[in-house]
Amino acid sequence: MAVTLIAEFGSSPAPEWNLRAWLEVAQWCGADAAKVQLFLHGHFPVEERDAKRALEFPRRRWADFVQLAHEYRLLAGASVFDREALHMVSACGDFIKVASREEKNSNLLDYIAAHNPKCLPIYRSVSDPRMLRYGGAYGLGDVVLATVPRYPVPLARALLAVLNAAHEFREMKRAWGWSSHTTGWLDCWLAARLGAQVIEKHLALNRDDREAGHSLLPDQFRQLKERIT
Repeated sequence: MAVTLIAEFGSSPAPEWNLRAWLEVAQWCGADAAKVQLFLHGHFPVEERDAKRALEFPRRRWADFVQLAHEYRLLAGASVFDREALHMVSACGDFIKVASREEKNSNLLDYIAAHNPKCLPIYRSVSDPRMLRYGGAYGLGDVVLATVPRYPVPLARALLAVLNAAHEFREMKRAWGWSSHTTGWLDCWLAARLGAQVIEKHLALNRDDREAGHSLLPDQFRQLKERIT
């Protein structure tokens, strides 16, 4: 089964948001999809808001992002944190993402389940796949991506998490993926070998980018694509 490789831009393109440049690189790297995060700074605890304000994706440019992604033959998706963001992605995006930070936000999960008129794929990151056994809103996700919500995460810890996730999802007979926050791609390769259908990895254009510490540079990202194809 082919693995879908998502290039996560995160906050690295801020504040210029030169979307064409980032999408051009993502296509060159062999990514299948590109993703941004549609958060608003007010969603976060007070102590984080000032830092998050400067990193907000400009929502007025969401439709442009989707159009450009399609121009580069990439799927376009976004992590949603509120109802407005969900409706934006539902209108013209290709997939909905739920960040691990929202893994227990039952209000958001219930709303997504009830307001996805185009039945877009829902990718959801979770820190502990066992929580999916509880059902209800916690069971949401067409493909659930295991992750370690640490930036960056040590490789040994990531590899152990991949092994545990593969076991848990095999037991549950569910489609799964891996959202990586390591400095390399070995964990992504292992996840693909063990059956992950979706790999999400941060992409950086250079080592000065804001999230470069847990991202791959273009040459590395292209190597990842070659290893999992």
